[in-house]
Amino acid sequence: MTAAHKLVASLALVAALGCSTAPAAWEKLETEPAKDKQDDISLVDSETGWYVNSLGKIFKTVDGGRTWTPLFHKPGTYWRSILFLDARRGFAGNLGPGAIEGFKTVMSSRDWENLNQEAQITDPYLIYETTDGGVTWSPAPGVPSGVGGICSMSSLTGPDGRHFVFAGGRVTGPSKLFRWTEGQGWDEIALPKSCGMVLDVKFLDARTGFVCAATDPDPEVSFASILHTVDGGMTWEERYRSKRRGESVWKCSFPTRDVGYATIRSFIPDPAATRRFVLKTVDEGRTWREILLVDDYNSRPQAVTFLTPERGWVGTTARGFETSDGGRTWTPVNLGRSINRIRIVEAPGGGLVLYAIGQDLYKLRLR
Repeated sequence: MTAAHKLVASLALVAALGCSTAPAAWEKLETEPAKDKQDDISLVDSETGWYVNSLGKIFKTVDGGRTWTPLFHKPGTYWRSILFLDARRGFAGNLGPGAIEGFKTVMSSRDWENLNQEAQITDPYLIYETTDGGVTWSPAPGVPSGVGGICSMSSLTGPDGRHFVFAGGRVTGPSKLFRWTEGQGWDEIALPKSCGMVLDVKFLDARTGFVCAATDPDPEVSFASILHTVDGGMTWEERYRSKRRGESVWKCSFPTRDVGYATIRSFIPDPAATRRFVLKTVDEGRTWREILLVDDYNSRPQAVTFLTPERGWVGTTARGFETSDGGRTWTPVNLGRSINRIRIVEAPGGGLVLYAIGQDLYKLRLR
């Protein structure tokens, strides 16, 4: 979420959204079919955006998702994340060779077949850049190749107007975190040895940040973990660790600096392990507590986005959920399955547009 989006979420829309608690209807958009899922979408306004998939394809819309134009195709690349700072400058992250093999023991035969068929990854480059709106892409200078991949990208704008981009990965390891500083380029931020994989990264400012992580590159034995830095990544402190093996902290969302949410993605194969959890902090990420999302084996949390400390959405492998009371209660909503990311953008004339991407792409308008 860009600084402009955060401003909308934390200021003008608090009052506008607080007046209604009824779940709003999500609209399914037509995209290229995906057997497994599409992982990320980035928008610079309510009409202009890009989404990526595991087949090495990048698509663009200029009409709010009604139509999508195939913009770039690189076979052998699994585009897992995409982020645009403006209509021309953008970044895309590749999952990288060897990542999906680590899933075989924790996925159903159907899901494994779908993923394995779609994601034949041979591209060793982790991060790509574009300066022409996504028409052409080049490997990011200064980022080593062949040492993992990228699962998440986020950005922030400093008080001097300078942009930062943070890129982290990957699921099934190894754990890597890179930072792009406008005018300086890329550097790598060291992570603790206890960090086995990175699923999401969020910095509140240039020094204060969080990594959604797992303690082991094997999703079957890892514990979910949240790492916190207050010195720009020079040192890290673990702020949360789950007590159940087979979990990872998947995605996070901070509607305010104090209040944040994160999802716990379960890979536990035991059919009796049915309780699914979301994490919540109210003290700027220093402590986290578990909130029960749902008691359902098939609903494994992934995406999360909150507009205010009270109202937000979680996407799971089976369906979506909405809350208007800070996670005390949850209502099922139809925003597709395997939702990996939910993005927010300001709409012309007021209101917001949300995009949820997973196996399909859904859109929600809020006035």
